[in-house]
Amino acid sequence: MLPWCDREGISEPSRLDQATLNRLSTWLQTAPRDGGREGKRSLVTIETYLRTISYFVSWAKQQEEVAGNLRVQRPRLDRRLLDLLNRDEIGRLVRATNNGRDRLLVQLLAETGARAQEILDLRSEDLIVQGEQRFIRIFGKRRKEHLVAVRPELFREPRSTTSDDLPTTSDTSGGR
Repeated sequence: MLPWCDREGISEPSRLDQATLNRLSTWLQTAPRDGGREGKRSLVTIETYLRTISYFVSWAKQQEEVAGNLRVQRPRLDRRLLDLLNRDEIGRLVRATNNGRDRLLVQLLAETGARAQEILDLRSEDLIVQGEQRFIRIFGKRRKEHLVAVRPELFREPRSTTSDDLPTTSDTSGGR
């Protein structure tokens, strides 16, 4: 952004306005890629640049350096459709495990949609019972807390594993 601002004669955040940000967005979409490489920037690259610029604009608003109504327009990215396992494939994975810990990990990943590290970060205090319902507390990206319903049978599963099967703190890279 700084080389572009320099070319545009913008030396202070207060000189940014909506028209200027719109020109920057257009320039990112039409100008050749950096380093003299052929072709245009990918939409993902443009969105990444504009997201970073949006963070800067938000900071500048807090510092009262730019107008409060200034907004960076970012392109919408198409979401990829993920290739999912069907129930039969999940069942085969569960049956292929050698111990209770691995069976539980595969079942939790499949049934909750949680990320691997989110499951590895689970602790006993994250198991929640509310009447007949069972939940696990998952801390997602940016430590956002989610309660996810699970089958009661999964709560009994840890009791069938031995202490040798259970992950220790050194087995996980995340943690709290």
